[in-house]
Amino acid sequence: MRPLRQFFRALHGTALLLLIGLDAHAAMFFVDGANPASSDSNPGTAHAPYRTISAAIAAHNGPGVTIHVMPAAYNESVANLRSGDATNPFVLEADRSGVVKILNLYVSGRSWIVIDGLAVTRGAFVGTSRGVTLSHNRIVNLDSLTIANGLYVTQCEELSILSNTISGWSTNAIVFRDVSHSVLEGNEVSHNLNDGLEMFSLAGSRANVIRYNQFFGNGGTALDASYDFDNVAIQNVMYANKHGIQHVHSSNFVHVGDVVWGNTDDGIWLKNSATGIVFENCIIADNGAGRSTAYNILMDSTSAFPVSNDNVFSYAKTGRFVKAGIGFYPTLAAWTSVTGGDTRSVAKDPAFVDASHGDFHLRAGSPAIDCANTGVADWPAMDSEHRAPLDDPATPNTGLGPVSYADRGAFEYVPATLAVDGFRGPSGAGVELGPVAPNPMHQSGRVEYTVTTATRVRLTILDLQGRTVGTLMDREQSPGRHAVDWDGRANGRAMSAGVYFLRITDANGVATRRFALLE
Repeated sequence: MRPLRQFFRALHGTALLLLIGLDAHAAMFFVDGANPASSDSNPGTAHAPYRTISAAIAAHNGPGVTIHVMPAAYNESVANLRSGDATNPFVLEADRSGVVKILNLYVSGRSWIVIDGLAVTRGAFVGTSRGVTLSHNRIVNLDSLTIANGLYVTQCEELSILSNTISGWSTNAIVFRDVSHSVLEGNEVSHNLNDGLEMFSLAGSRANVIRYNQFFGNGGTALDASYDFDNVAIQNVMYANKHGIQHVHSSNFVHVGDVVWGNTDDGIWLKNSATGIVFENCIIADNGAGRSTAYNILMDSTSAFPVSNDNVFSYAKTGRFVKAGIGFYPTLAAWTSVTGGDTRSVAKDPAFVDASHGDFHLRAGSPAIDCANTGVADWPAMDSEHRAPLDDPATPNTGLGPVSYADRGAFEYVPATLAVDGFRGPSGAGVELGPVAPNPMHQSGRVEYTVTTATRVRLTILDLQGRTVGTLMDREQSPGRHAVDWDGRANGRAMSAGVYFLRITDANGVATRRFALLE
């Protein structure tokens, strides 16, 4: 099996390619169904675009081709795509100035295709394909039709399903059937109103990565793993669904940093010989309140006890922590005495900022701060917001592994000394910090700020541990708008790629911006 850490690096490269843009020299053709001058007999330039997506695809397809689609409602299904190649994919992209609405999306027997930014109203299918990327699409049942699945993927490998919104479907929101070495990352799966079915069904699939997704407000199970093996789930948030996670004849499935909260039935359900299930650095809290016989964790007698530690548990119903077979375990201590696991786990309120409204960031004093085990095999170097571990000076570092101050759950706690974007001091006067542009930055960029009263201004760059790594400017400033150009260097040396804070301070307060620096 391909090592998962190597796989993570390859998938990060795919996401970075999408982030910084594809080959600028690739051929681009335009579709604009709302333009009266558009025609399927046009050459497909920006000034003489095609009227339909199908005509553009029929005329221009394959490696290195980009079809750019302007906002309109296209009463057509998108199919008959040709393959690109690994370095020059075929790209179908929507213009971000409005909605590009299509009916169905159908990809079969193809490779190295990127589909970005569409509104797909009657479902999407990807079959027997490799290297397909679906990103920033809205796969939403806008027509209120009874359609089986939002996104159905079968017999595929090396797919990237990134930052899509999937909602309104009557049965399964996403199905992975016999899918391998693929990633489901940063998607929002919500308000699918089926009763008792799956939001993400991982059937017979192996060696996939499911990370940074949010599943909420659904009528069925957020994540269902059935007859699958060797998959990894990292820092997903699953809340206010019917069930949180279900493992059915599932084996060697690792959960790291997942948050499972407030699901009305069982939070975790292991059944039909589920074995080798791992929970590390997770927060599993207050599930099962909607049914008298539900539990935070439920296991049948055929499934093996999970490998579980360094978690935070909380359970709203007295005596409903775990049921395993015919055994009832009302407390974490009772559970640990039987399994021998969870010796470093705690049973405390995780202290979320506002879980009932979907904010699972940690408040000061949370038992999840600075205590994660970063020595586990699939521990991610950054949290679900791409933030590296931050050391809270108010919390002792009790974690294990190479970083003793990482947090449990999906989000790193940001200490008050590292203010979030836009934080100001008590007066609110002095300076206002604009965004870093571009962000992400590649080699150089510009920072703009406004001085409202004459003051001394200091502009510094901090790493994710709050350490100052460079000073861009420190001088008296007159009122008005100012800008600083930066060449990506600090103290005379080029900075390494990563995520940083830009901080501006004056006598009245401080403001910060978070930005990414690319290689």
